[in-house]
Amino acid sequence: MAGMAESADAPRTPSIEGILATRSLAELFVHVRTRRLTGRLMVRAPDGRAGIVDFWRAQVVRARVNPPVAGLAGATEMEQANRNLDELFRMPPASSFGFYDEKPSTAEPPLTLEPISVVWRALRDAPESEALRTALASLATKALRIANEAPIARVAFSPDEKKLCQTLVDRPMTLAEMRAAFSAVPYARIERLGYLLQLTGCVELVRASVAAMPAPTVFGSRAMSGEAVVAALQASKRAPGSVAPPAMPAAADKKK
Repeated sequence: MAGMAESADAPRTPSIEGILATRSLAELFVHVRTRRLTGRLMVRAPDGRAGIVDFWRAQVVRARVNPPVAGLAGATEMEQANRNLDELFRMPPASSFGFYDEKPSTAEPPLTLEPISVVWRALRDAPESEALRTALASLATKALRIANEAPIARVAFSPDEKKLCQTLVDRPMTLAEMRAAFSAVPYARIERLGYLLQLTGCVELVRASVAAMPAPTVFGSRAMSGEAVVAALQASKRAPGSVAPPAMPAAADKKK
């Protein structure tokens, strides 16, 4: 297989295994990318459907499903891979999976797909799942601030989605605030984007009440974060009778 070291024997012991009900394909793809793994992910549904995805240094290089997806005659290799991956992401939660580590070959394969792009393609229009509901429940009272853009740098977002991400780089927002500010983006899509950002480790989560506080400057320095403001306010609370800290010298005094 292109992009991976060939082995005469099939892999026997998976380094990761389980069922999709406890670890979703989205989580598995993010794990492979984060760890820069090379290997083969095998998935089997209770009804006998199966899928295989090959990774080379964290990139998807091949995807197959059985039974084959209909209507792929004449499709490009890229489109075939995407259609097979779409089908794989429709596997039921009871499906079992195993990931088998391999050593990467030195030659780069002809086809590579960014795993996070694959996840977003599958996630953005997917029906709500238990994993998604659980993740969104944890985001309900939080504001999201993008602190690391690297995992999503190659994702094919729509213009409105890109604008939303850029806004989250500049300031934290709750899902409700995103909905109000970006009415052109369906709310279900906003929720899934929030889930993707959390799953890939792109965001810091801030309490909504803290995120809404103004960020004052201190002695002309750069703006403080919401958390820093809260810490400063708590530190300033003194017990009755305590001595106030010395005041900063006035500008006129500094010149003496």
